[in-house]
Amino acid sequence: MSEKKREYHRSRSALIRFKYDPLEELVLNHKRILAKIEEQDLIREGKLILLDSNGKQRGYSYEIHMNLYDKLTKISEALIRYSYARVPETVNVNDDRPNVLIINTTKKGEQYKIGDVDEDTD
Repeated sequence: MSEKKREYHRSRSALIRFKYDPLEELVLNHKRILAKIEEQDLIREGKLILLDSNGKQRGYSYEIHMNLYDKLTKISEALIRYSYARVPETVNVNDDRPNVLIINTTKKGEQYKIGDVDEDTD
């Protein structure tokens, strides 16, 4: 058995021993954050009033609301790997067209291009 497989099995058995499933934890956090976002929506609409420890009404905070969306996005990105294949993060652009040869003629400003694709000519 290779060293990578041994390490994988050791890590997996440790998670089982601790009764910890990272995927399950991500899903639970996703659900908790969705509930918090719904709570923020209700506070913003005035349908839910929360009080702080001093008995004062807690107001709506767009910073908290947007931070919750950011956290939700990060968790979703981590979870999406379990459903779909990862897309490469770099784009390889292969431009195999030959370079255009530009020849300047005797008149100033005139050019004759070889290998240039012109839409007007066939």
